[in-house]
Amino acid sequence: MTDEWPVLDSEIEYANPYFAVEREAVEQPDGTPNDYYRIDFDAAGGVIALGVDDGDVLFVELYRPRLQRRLLELPGGGIDDGETPEAAARREFAEETGFEPSTTTHLGSFYFSAWTRAQRDVVWVDDFSPAPAHETEPEVQDIKRVPVADALNRVCDDPAAEWNLTPLILAQREGFIEGL
Repeated sequence: MTDEWPVLDSEIEYANPYFAVEREAVEQPDGTPNDYYRIDFDAAGGVIALGVDDGDVLFVELYRPRLQRRLLELPGGGIDDGETPEAAARREFAEETGFEPSTTTHLGSFYFSAWTRAQRDVVWVDDFSPAPAHETEPEVQDIKRVPVADALNRVCDDPAAEWNLTPLILAQREGFIEGL
């Protein structure tokens, strides 16, 4: 049995400047056709920056209009064309927290949904100094410091935002944080 399902047909069903929805007709292992849809994002990718300062994970609190609620989130955003995940993490962390990290370490990547092939890169950021004001305005968010020991419980508040869970797990696996 093969892991690959042949694509019989592919068509863009909807597109806007930010993403496109593509239908792929595939042949399943039993030989029958089926349609699957996926979302293709226009951006080069996304990054999540995870940093700990004085034993606290630095989060930002954001209002998410689609979810109609405020969420505690790790800083992050898009990766610009030609930008490395580490450079994007440094930029996004500075924009959202007002702190500029001097060191970065790529911890891993993950798919944030089976509806897309897009991945998120997780980057550990460290050694912070205040970022120049012109690089952060007006994006600096409401910064929340959460002790490492409480971080997993805080991001698991019902419902949990999965884009916070994987970075914490990767950081623990790679030995950057303990005691989740």
